[in-house]
Amino acid sequence: MSASPGPGTTEQRRPNNSSNRNHHANKRGNSRGNPYTGPGAAPRTSHPSNPDTAARRTSKLAYDPAEYQLISHLPRRFPKGPGDVYLTLKTPFRAQMQKCKKLLEASGCREVTLHGMGAAVNRAVNLALQLQSDFGGDLLELSPTTGSVEMTDELEPLRDDLDPISQSRFVSVIKIKISFTRTLEDVAAPKAAQKT
Repeated sequence: MSASPGPGTTEQRRPNNSSNRNHHANKRGNSRGNPYTGPGAAPRTSHPSNPDTAARRTSKLAYDPAEYQLISHLPRRFPKGPGDVYLTLKTPFRAQMQKCKKLLEASGCREVTLHGMGAAVNRAVNLALQLQSDFGGDLLELSPTTGSVEMTDELEPLRDDLDPISQSRFVSVIKIKISFTRTLEDVAAPKAAQKT
């Protein structure tokens, strides 16, 4: 039988062990006491609140082909030199491979740069690896660079009662610089010496 506190004394209660554990769990970020997953907490979002990042993930405009025509405007700052190859999924892989080989085997060629955007990013990676393998592995060096560029999609109405719609979005791009570690002449010289 427990004695009740007498007059003039104050009762001291020990803190509840479960609430104490939750308090420390919150400090550690434990999943059981995580303030982001507890009852009444705001739901966790997978996308940051940064508007620039949200704009980057904007998808293509949905439209009815019977009502609108989609026109995509690319940036105009893309370089276009003799060694720049822009890849699309419309061109067959073998044709792009032959074009790159022809450029690499041309006299005086030191490097070729592959450009892939959006769905053609994987095509650029596969093509670069295939070229490296076909040239012996150690003869070609690959230097990839990734980033994103802004595109503007415009929906031109095909009917007079519709208004034009435009939207900017960001798409992933990759640039793979393919350069020789040795020239083809250096590779051919030892083989010619062995034959003689």
